[in-house]
Amino acid sequence: MLAVNRQSHSRILDAIQDQPAFNYLVATVCVALSVIIREFLSSQAGIYLVGVTFFPSVLIAALLGGLPVGLFAAALSVICLWFFAITPTSKFSLGYIDAAILIAYAISFVIVVALAAHYRTLRIKAETEKARNDLMLQELNHRVKNLLTVIQGMSHQIAKRTEGVQEFQGALDERLASLASTHQLLVTKNWQSIRIRDLLAIQVTPFVNPTEIDVLGQAIQLEPIAAEQLGLAFHELASNCVKYGAWKYGGKVSVAWKVNSDSTLELVWTEKTGASVESHGERKGFGQLVLTTIVPQMLLGSAEWQKTDDGMAWRVTIHSDFFTLQHSTSPLISDGAVKRA
Repeated sequence: MLAVNRQSHSRILDAIQDQPAFNYLVATVCVALSVIIREFLSSQAGIYLVGVTFFPSVLIAALLGGLPVGLFAAALSVICLWFFAITPTSKFSLGYIDAAILIAYAISFVIVVALAAHYRTLRIKAETEKARNDLMLQELNHRVKNLLTVIQGMSHQIAKRTEGVQEFQGALDERLASLASTHQLLVTKNWQSIRIRDLLAIQVTPFVNPTEIDVLGQAIQLEPIAAEQLGLAFHELASNCVKYGAWKYGGKVSVAWKVNSDSTLELVWTEKTGASVESHGERKGFGQLVLTTIVPQMLLGSAEWQKTDDGMAWRVTIHSDFFTLQHSTSPLISDGAVKRA
């Protein structure tokens, strides 16, 4: 409850501080109250205070509106002192003593304003830093939970499809390395969207093969969750390609993508080997689950294998929430070839 009250109080103060006109009005009211209190103490209580009652007004104004509002309150207080206190019957003329008193109060007001404005700046900076740290912790907690969920799901599914600890460990290590590569790429982009081509390059690099991947597509940026899922898919496709597909038989691989009329992203991984895909071996296991079930479900799309006379193709669609088309009129222009190390 205390934390909630503090947050509410902080939001109220922020709302007030964001209204300059209101701050100047408050400063004017405070100075007017200072004049009234001073006159009351002088006439009713016999307590003569030259300008002491103006200090709280100057302090409140500087804390509320910062240096400009504080200086406004200080200047207004000096004028009121000059008019109401120091020269009430002298037609605004000042002797040396009165002038010295007025200058002393003016300097004192400025000092109070400077100290209060500095404190306000430090307080706002501390609150901003705290809010930023809280946001970072929340984001970190969210990412860690998501990562652990992905790893837990992978480990369970791999365990169902492997025999023995060594096979399980090897399969899990490969997927974790793939996930780590995607995260490293996201970190270099401040965990913002990344290009499909960059993701593809970093995932196929570990698979040694002199063949190049030809890519063709629009300027698409993937959101982090899409990068994680599609990165795992690229890893499975590259691994299968080495074991069963085009890279095993010295064939060609191409990747193309485009935004469909229904605003979904369609990506196709095509392998050409010059032979029927049926002779390439059976593609099964956890990789098959990733490509046909996990990735399309996570990205609210669909996926399918397509056999061709000289190879195969994997086609996936991705919902528009998970990517951004940088240029809506961007044509299908070749993004170059991804050279594999």
